[in-house]
Amino acid sequence: MKKSKLRRTKLAAGAAALMTCGLPAFGQSVDALLDKLVDKGVLTVKESNDLKQESDKNFTTAFQAKTGMPDWVTGYKFSGDFRGRYEQNNAESSQYFERDRYRYRLRVGATISMVDNFEVGIRLASGNPMTGGAINGNPGGLPITANQDMNSLDSRKFIWIDAAYGKWTPIKSGNWTVSGIIGKMDNPFSLSNMIWDYDIAPEGGALQIAYNVTSQQTLKANAGFFVLDKINQ
Repeated sequence: MKKSKLRRTKLAAGAAALMTCGLPAFGQSVDALLDKLVDKGVLTVKESNDLKQESDKNFTTAFQAKTGMPDWVTGYKFSGDFRGRYEQNNAESSQYFERDRYRYRLRVGATISMVDNFEVGIRLASGNPMTGGAINGNPGGLPITANQDMNSLDSRKFIWIDAAYGKWTPIKSGNWTVSGIIGKMDNPFSLSNMIWDYDIAPEGGALQIAYNVTSQQTLKANAGFFVLDKINQ
């Protein structure tokens, strides 16, 4: 069952705030109740599955009526966060220029779930423009951080496309999960921050395959092709 959640975290002074919102979720409690009735012999497994399917259908109908979404949209989730911080850079060397910076990061995104296990996601983020290495005269945003410097009283700040992707999971049954994604995405590989900065969102495509060997062991295979640079001939 597709469902949305509402979560709130506390705001730490000068630190961060995180919010996600959507429709209230009730599917887990319904499934747990039906499973308990099966354990007690009140319902058969088939009867429980039929009731779960009916519950899914009723939830989808209520979701569409409440949100006005088309029938091919099964769920959505909004997310966002704000972070503010102060940085001080100094060194004992007289050749080093000390630097103090006040910075903030703003991100907001949405994920839409659709029928047949399709998903579309987008995330916007703040950030300084890239001053060096501009491509075709387009500076773009810094690749490894969405921090924006507080450097002017009245200037407007940049908002960049931090992520924009389409994802399809054609196989999600039993122990197998197979999905493909294309666009600007979060890193599909599990890498250390020493190898690939966590903030870098590569552009291209990826294929992910997972097989659950046991309840505690999973084999995964990831493949991807990324656009490094476009050279105008």
